[in-house]
This record gives sequence, structure tokens and C-alpha cells, in this order.
Amino acid sequence: MRKWTYELLKAEDLIIFECISGSKAYGTSTPASDTDIRYVYIMPLDAMLGLKYPIQVSDDTNDCTGYELGRFIELLATANPTVIELLGMPEEVIIHKHRIYDQILACKKFFITKQLRNSMAGYARQQIQKAKGQDKMMNWEKERMVRKGPLDFCYVARPGGGSMPLKDWLGENGINQDRLGAVPVPNMRDQYELYVDSEDHQNGFRGLVGDDGLSNDLRVASVPKGLTTIRYMNYNKDGYSMHCKDYKKYEEWLLKRNDARWVDSQKHGQKIDGKNMMHCKRLIDMSKEIASGQGVIVRRPNAEDLLKIRRGEVDLQELLDWAAKEIEVVDALFDASDLPVDVSDEFRDELLRKMRGSFYRERGWLPALK
Repeated sequence: MRKWTYELLKAEDLIIFECISGSKAYGTSTPASDTDIRYVYIMPLDAMLGLKYPIQVSDDTNDCTGYELGRFIELLATANPTVIELLGMPEEVIIHKHRIYDQILACKKFFITKQLRNSMAGYARQQIQKAKGQDKMMNWEKERMVRKGPLDFCYVARPGGGSMPLKDWLGENGINQDRLGAVPVPNMRDQYELYVDSEDHQNGFRGLVGDDGLSNDLRVASVPKGLTTIRYMNYNKDGYSMHCKDYKKYEEWLLKRNDARWVDSQKHGQKIDGKNMMHCKRLIDMSKEIASGQGVIVRRPNAEDLLKIRRGEVDLQELLDWAAKEIEVVDALFDASDLPVDVSDEFRDELLRKMRGSFYRERGWLPALK
């Protein structure tokens, strides 16, 4: 079976539409921006008659991605934002357009449906929530989040009432934790009686935690009869478990984040994922335009404002507050719009048959209609 690639599809003249997409189409590219290519192709008739044929072709980086016509129409019908944009590409980014593709452009209004509220505006909502979570991570980093151990979540009772961190109490009294022995208090969750060895460790206590200090549970000791309790202690085990989960999230975030996308806000001392937040505003603006009947406007008239977000020349909280309000506007516009709810199966089936038939007859793969 042939391995279909962009180069092979192009060599056999099977591509009916090709354009530069992404930031270079929006007008928000920077010198470091990649060139993204999107295209639509039609598989040869003999390939369509077989068991398998590629409905989508991508390179290793997904910078160049193509959709077979049937897949393309399917994605249009489900309001896929990346594919919907191919209905409104400005002339300057179109590399090739076969006249058969004009059949889609002639009826593009039927693909502009209320489903776009969930796809375009829905993606913007996801970015808002993601930004809030990432802002939390950035605050952790700013505060130099460190891995804590169980002892950081232990508190001892004061003789006159109240409590204090165990570590502070140990420091005030010049006691190393490895001289302590702990015994659980019966019927009292995470409560312990504390005992202390003499300097020569005559009772053999081994402390509350191991050498790494990171075990979830405290060590308990066997205490000789007659030894006096020096303090009662509470171990906030739930708090420690939550810290461990948060720290794991933080470590995963550090590994996965794209540092090149994080920009310092020049006026507000923040860091934001400038690229994601730029797309958040772009999608909200495009959603408003679509819901108000203006269609799909890919080239952004406010490109410079979007680039300011990408460069970090904004206050993150102000941007999030704006986005939350505009999402409500988008919802109201979609509710009031007369856009179709969805694309009918009959319509897309008829369009696909018509386009394939035209292409195949042009190639001589089907007899001409009388």
C-alpha cells in the first residue's frame, strides 16, 4: 500500500486547497513563528475503492496537515475551529485553490452554525480556566515552592493553651527530632504523645521521620513505662497529602511548560502564557463576529492588541475579567442569532458526492454525465 505524504499528494495534483494558517494568517506572527500549512485533498478513485486510505496526513511536527475531502466536510460539520478557519482565509495566504473548492466556499454559510459556541467560545473558556491554574503555578514558583516534609505539618500544644509548629518548638528547646519518640493517642486521629531521649539516646528513639524526611507516616516508638510525656502533638496528615499532590502538579507543570511562551508582564510583575491568552481573546472576538452574522474573519483587525497580550503588556487579572464578561456577551449573541443549529447529514452527503464526482470526472475516472 502506498504511503501517502504531502509531497506525493502534491505531485499527483490531488490537493484542491492549500494555505498558510496560524499566526501568519491571523497577522500575529513574530520572527520566531513557524509556518503552518493546512490543505484539503481528494483521494484517487482506486484508493477509495480499497479498505484503507488516509483521511488525514500530517508531518512529524503537525506544522503541515491535510484533510481528505470527506474528513474535511465532517470536521466542518462538527464546527472544528481549525478547519472552520479555512473558510475565511485571506487571499495573501492562499497557496493554491482548485475551482472545485469554490463549491464549499459557495455554501460556507451552512457550516457556520451555533455549534461554534461550544467549539470556539468553549476553547476560550478552557484557556481562561487554564490561565487561572497556571497563574497559581506561577505564584508557587515566585514563592520558590519547596518540597516539605511531615514535620512541617506537625504542631505541639502550648502549656498555657494554643499550639506552635513542632520545628519552632524544637529550635527553641535545642532538641533534634531524632531524639523524639511518638506514641499515637488511642481514639484520637493523628494525635501523638511526645517523649524525648536524653543526649545519649538511652531509650533508643529514632525520631519521627527517616533520613529523607519525606515519608507519609510518622515513626512510632516503644516507650518504657514511667517515662513522662513532654508534649501532645497533632500531625496534619491531610494537609501534608495535599501538599504532596500540589507539589507533584507543580513538578509536572515545570516539565511540560513551554518557557518560550511564558512572558514577563512588563508592568505587573506577572508571568503569563502569552500565546494561549492571545488566542483566548482572538477566539472570543471571532465568536462574537460569527454570532452577530459577520462570518469567519481570520485576518485580525486588532492584531497589534493581540501581540501586546503575547508580549505580556497586559494585566492578567484584567484580561481574565474581560474574558469572563465577553463570554457572557458571546452566549447572548448566539442565543439571539438565527444561525442554523447544525449541518444536516443530507446536505454534507450531497456536497461530498457532488465534489468527488466533479473531480473524478475531470480526471477521467468516471464517465461524463450526459
